[in-house]
Amino acid sequence: MKETTAEFLSGFHKEDKLKPVITVTVYFGTDKWDAPRNQQEMFDVQDSYIQRFLPDYPIPLILPKEIQDYTHFQSESERKVIASQMKKEGFSDEMIAHILQISIDNVRELFLK
Repeated sequence: MKETTAEFLSGFHKEDKLKPVITVTVYFGTDKWDAPRNQQEMFDVQDSYIQRFLPDYPIPLILPKEIQDYTHFQSESERKVIASQMKKEGFSDEMIAHILQISIDNVRELFLK
């Protein structure tokens, strides 16, 4: 297929696809999260007419203090991030194992890799 002038200039072709990038915030603080949880809350626009034209995206936010069930953190890398922060906060290996619902040996293995 012949490259069009627009494709050449932009460097983007009809068959090209974008790869999504998702930014996730993980808040390990001890204070309650009181910042916005979506983009609309970040705007200082009072006019409801203008507000309807502004994009509103949720802010992907993980608050370990609010998580009741850690079993959905299946990958080792996810568990390692959470376990590492818990360790910094002073959690014992036993407590980390209990919260993540994995064995103490598995907790210790996370820190050996």
